[in-house]
Amino acid sequence: MLAAVVFVIAALIAALNITVDPFGVFGGGSVEWDSYSMTLNPKAAKFVYVDSRIGEFDAFVIGPSGASGFSPEILEQHTDLRWFNMFNYGADMAYTRRLAEYLITVHEPEMLLLVVPIISAAQYNVPITDITYRQPLRPLWRTPFLFANPQFSTDKIRNFSSEYYLQQPFDVFDAATGTYDKSRRDAEAIGNLDVYLAANPEFVDMYFPRISLAYIDETVAAVADILELAEQFATQVIVTTTPMLHAETGAFCPDEIREFYNALASVTGGFWDFSVSTISGDPRFFYDTTHFRNHVGEMMLARIFDYDNLWIPHDLGVFVTPANALGAAERFSLFYPLYRGLHTIEISILMYHDIIDDGSSNVPPDLFWEHIRELYVAGFTAVPLSSLIDYVFHGIELPPNAVVITFDDGYLSNYTHAFPILERFGFHATIFPMGISFGRDTHWYNGAPIRPRFGESEARRMAESGLITLQSHTFDMHHVQGFDPPPFRSGILRMEFETELEYANFLRNDITQMRELLEPITGEPLFALAFPYGLHDELSSVILREAGIFMTFTTESEHATLIKGLPQSLLELPRFGVYGDMSGEDVVRMVSH
Repeated sequence: MLAAVVFVIAALIAALNITVDPFGVFGGGSVEWDSYSMTLNPKAAKFVYVDSRIGEFDAFVIGPSGASGFSPEILEQHTDLRWFNMFNYGADMAYTRRLAEYLITVHEPEMLLLVVPIISAAQYNVPITDITYRQPLRPLWRTPFLFANPQFSTDKIRNFSSEYYLQQPFDVFDAATGTYDKSRRDAEAIGNLDVYLAANPEFVDMYFPRISLAYIDETVAAVADILELAEQFATQVIVTTTPMLHAETGAFCPDEIREFYNALASVTGGFWDFSVSTISGDPRFFYDTTHFRNHVGEMMLARIFDYDNLWIPHDLGVFVTPANALGAAERFSLFYPLYRGLHTIEISILMYHDIIDDGSSNVPPDLFWEHIRELYVAGFTAVPLSSLIDYVFHGIELPPNAVVITFDDGYLSNYTHAFPILERFGFHATIFPMGISFGRDTHWYNGAPIRPRFGESEARRMAESGLITLQSHTFDMHHVQGFDPPPFRSGILRMEFETELEYANFLRNDITQMRELLEPITGEPLFALAFPYGLHDELSSVILREAGIFMTFTTESEHATLIKGLPQSLLELPRFGVYGDMSGEDVVRMVSH
């Protein structure tokens, strides 16, 4: 009787797990959700995913989770091949060897990027008990998933029925590429190091226990086996290590590092080493203590494929051969402590509004002249947003004493009063107009008088001068309490009754309207936005980035920090508000470092 009950329960569990298939190993089940399955167990789910798509991919990234930063899209740009990233949880070269053998013999790829972090040699053929680490490519490997805890299935059903826009902890993969979905982390502002450390305390007082490279021979032998098989199938293999934080470098024995470098260089003939460089001293180049940022991966690939249209730290990436292996290993012993000033620059951004003498906090025209004149005399140069972009993406240095001048709302006085003064001194500026009031002197809804805004002819004249950049202050998300009709929106934020998806559609539509308004006038893409009232949140930041807005501005009063190679440092840039009670000397003093 007991045996019969056990059999029935086992059969029910198996039926549930096959039907729901939370790990994606039985064909997806009634609810196919590849990214969810990859989150639970990327080894199993990715194997099934690519096994059902033989012939779809020409090349693969293989290695532990440290390989997640290598983007298939970027690899495709360099190689014209279709890539998929097969990275998995845990650094075990025994599994990597089995996976490589399967991929080479079954998929016959043209290229493999074999990622071998130094820590790979710390373990080998690790016993697996946790189902989230269970591996395919073994006899009867699906059996544990058949009788897995049914909670995995019920969790999938519950999570599938939930409505959300932001990436969730149970759905962290981009199934089409095999990489982590970093849509949230790549939309975070990272310029202020203190703020970044407060948000990511794992980087504070980092400690790594001593790591023994006890499996160098086994690891290197696995690499040799992969290379030998790849040669038989004419598959090109690039071998690379991954970047580490400075604190981790001290966890290894120097003699073992030298042994590892010598052995790996010997069997490969040459491998790319990115373990230690000046970025090791700045945690902003990392998502956490294990994973480097995707833009670091982009820089690494630019080094490997000799692509020079992207800034790369001078010491990021060394091709290690038997001839220079010992010297490369000595680089590993270099220590890069936390350093705030490397690859960064601080810049002041000024925020003006209406240039009018109305007795309010606005700046009158004659005072604006004084501000610009004093900045000029003090040796400041007002630069366009493109200079900030060139610094971050291409490492092009800013001129000494660079400053950025911005105007919010798009007042006509920006054209009639500010623009001639800026022309006189050759100063660049950026104006963030609102689309709904563009070219108007009455409110769109009730016809009430408003301070006049410039329109198409003025915008075109300023854009054609080459001195003025026009970007977005939203089309219609700058509501004024008591003036705009309900429902009232607080800046760019989601309203209480909106779902995340409804809000996302509304915000994307607002960006589209602004793009359709400005781009035909300026001939330039819309890429920047100043937050109304400085208000923003994670959801708005993610949506804006997805819509091509990669530069945003707040109303926080502090210097902005730009970081070469990290576009996230262009997000949530603070600005100093400039008001009618400030003299030219006050402005110069405010922007001076």
